[in-house]
Amino acid sequence: MKVKAKIMTAIIALIVMCGAAMLCTMTACGVAPVTVTLSETTATTYVGETVKLKATTDRELVEGEKLSWKSSNTSIATVSNNGTVTGKSVGSVEITVSVGESSATATVTVGAERTVTIKENGTAITAKTIDFDNGDATTFTLTAETSIENAEITWSSSDMTLATVEGGVVTVNKGVANQGKGTATITASVKGTNIKATVNLTVIDSSAPYDLPRGTSNSKVAQEPGVWQYFDKTSDGSTFKFADGGKPRYNDGVITLIMAQASATNTSSKRSEFYLRYQPNFEIGTEYTATVTFVATKDMSLKLGNLSADVENIVQFTANEEGTISNTFTVSDDMPLNIQLIFGEINEGDDPVTCTVKKVELTPVEA
Repeated sequence: MKVKAKIMTAIIALIVMCGAAMLCTMTACGVAPVTVTLSETTATTYVGETVKLKATTDRELVEGEKLSWKSSNTSIATVSNNGTVTGKSVGSVEITVSVGESSATATVTVGAERTVTIKENGTAITAKTIDFDNGDATTFTLTAETSIENAEITWSSSDMTLATVEGGVVTVNKGVANQGKGTATITASVKGTNIKATVNLTVIDSSAPYDLPRGTSNSKVAQEPGVWQYFDKTSDGSTFKFADGGKPRYNDGVITLIMAQASATNTSSKRSEFYLRYQPNFEIGTEYTATVTFVATKDMSLKLGNLSADVENIVQFTANEEGTISNTFTVSDDMPLNIQLIFGEINEGDDPVTCTVKKVELTPVEA
């Protein structure tokens, strides 16, 4: 009898444990089932834009519980795990959020893409260049056209010191063009939306003094017309030090280079090479003649060419004697005008050598 009693007690205990486990499973160990709702059952967005749905629960979620979001058609709209719906194409889609056994659904309608376009004189533009050396005006007017009815357009400039914009009227400050060149982004935004369009504004003042920037590639020079650049990494391994830590300087059409040291790793040549490069503000394919007037305080050679085998134009200059070199080129998008200075080694302790490109004339060749 005692054995039967013990067996019965064990069975009752097992039943109680199983029941408790089942109850814990069904009620999250004493936590009541959760209910989720959405703040709205309908919403609207547009292709390329977003709308956020807000989900609430009737109690705080416990460990193991989380909101899951799902779109009924991801080609029309997708939804992230924070309820942000992104329109992909025109149509309607069901967005469902769920947790446990509870779920809620909202219908999101996706409209056609909304746009804004910036125009100048009726023509859409995305970039504009102002060249003060060519006499370009300091003020011009842009307009914005949008597909959104009764929309309000706001204008902004990424660099207010270089260019300001008010009601689409852009005013460029010639005095602050950085080292002869400045850039700013002019933006037209549709108020209350993330719809915007931009114009990349480039300001060139070829007559303004500036320190020549260090060039990194010919293509980069070609992309920045109107600004001289220098190259101190050369095929012969030349190394350079500028006097007083300066750089080649452009001022009123004159480029001045004061070299404190220059040497070549190729000891057999015993010469150093230094390059100045420039992309003219001419149309690609334009043929032009370049004429350079040069003087230096040390004997040296100057080559005016693009380093190709069929362009050989090297002139020897005697110290302190001014001379001229000329050649004809065609404007390309991958090779700018190249001035190659060739001179012997300059050692530390020697007097600094001043090289002056006194005049560079670029004249288009008439067809």
